[in-house]
Amino acid sequence: MFLAKNIAKNIAKSCIANLPQRWNPDSGGRQDSMKHRAPSLLERGIRLPLGGYELHLQLRGRPKADTKKAPKKEPKAAPKAAPKKVLEKQFDPSRHQAPFRMHIGPGQHWQKPTAHWIAVDVDPERGDLVIDFNDFTRFPLPDASVVAIYGSHVFEHMSVYATPLVFRECRRILQPGGVLRLILPDAEKSLREYVAGNASFSLFARRRARALQRYGIEYTLFECMREDFLSRSGQKVLGKEALAHQNAWDFETIVADLTRAGFSRVERSAFQGSSNDEFRFEGTYPSEANESDRSLYVEAS
Repeated sequence: MFLAKNIAKNIAKSCIANLPQRWNPDSGGRQDSMKHRAPSLLERGIRLPLGGYELHLQLRGRPKADTKKAPKKEPKAAPKAAPKKVLEKQFDPSRHQAPFRMHIGPGQHWQKPTAHWIAVDVDPERGDLVIDFNDFTRFPLPDASVVAIYGSHVFEHMSVYATPLVFRECRRILQPGGVLRLILPDAEKSLREYVAGNASFSLFARRRARALQRYGIEYTLFECMREDFLSRSGQKVLGKEALAHQNAWDFETIVADLTRAGFSRVERSAFQGSSNDEFRFEGTYPSEANESDRSLYVEAS
């Protein structure tokens, strides 16, 4: 214990003796910098007499910072986004006879009545003009170049963000007196059947059977009704988890939407009830338009 105390005492004395002074009268009034004096102590170390021996303590200062700059690492290039699948086919209006007619979402069974008709679809195998309406800007057709537009059970597949623009574009390309004919799911009727608890409603029965066959699940009555508003898509071209139905109207609401788009006349119609001969193909091939028990028929001009 005595030896340890002596060593500590001598170390303290030696450190004090070797430390630079804050003020040196011989320096001409300059303040003596600790920065300039400290290295001599670190370089020499401290020598202490210890019972006929000399103990040499070498002090180690803080390691000098490496002044060499590390080479700059080149920033990694951001990974390229996977290219969006292009759902398009070169559209050539010259292949069709003007003035045009347009069928939006014609399905696989429809046959063109004349060369005036342009089929519009997301599937390149079905459409002359291929459009994904949830990524839509405009129809590549001049103003007032179309005399009739037909769409059966297709507009409910467009989002609530897309349909206002699509309706405005339909109005733009229609000639004065041209007609837009829409067949939509009758969402109001589905709601009435649901509230009435009518599990035997033909549409609900078909949906229940399809859900069991495709997904292996037993639909509740609510799920049967909900498909008027939201449903799974079966079109592989849209992706694995795409929606089919994502929009809905009653008659009052479709009138409001079409009026906002610029149509001045909107009327309720019926299956095969159009007075326009351009739509006489309705009911002549397999189509949801034929399901009058669950469809809403509308014409606008």
